[in-house]
Amino acid sequence: MTKPPLPAIGSRHDRFNLVFLAAVDMLRTEWPELKGVRFELGSLPVGDTGERMPRWTVDRANDLIVVHRIVVERLDKAHGQPLNRADEFHRRLLIENAVFGAAAEYLGRDPYDLGADPFH
Repeated sequence: MTKPPLPAIGSRHDRFNLVFLAAVDMLRTEWPELKGVRFELGSLPVGDTGERMPRWTVDRANDLIVVHRIVVERLDKAHGQPLNRADEFHRRLLIENAVFGAAAEYLGRDPYDLGADPFH
């Protein structure tokens, strides 16, 4: 007897969350300064956002980073396509880009500095 296969991850939110958590886990492994920081998924930013809708919000005083899922899904583009129409590879890149951008802003670094060093 075998178990039935696990159900596929169903919703866009589930898929977004999976990529989000993997990126957060990788960043916490590489950057000890992020171990005590809370990463959360929010749907939309709260309050007046001005002209541009932010993809994330950084609150250093409370050690909190919030990535706004709906903004990333609807406004970020891969090859001119919104996230919900992009292929799986580009969808992952857009989500990771938001997580890395938010973490870089929190740390006061360039997002490209946060990737794992292959020679380390």
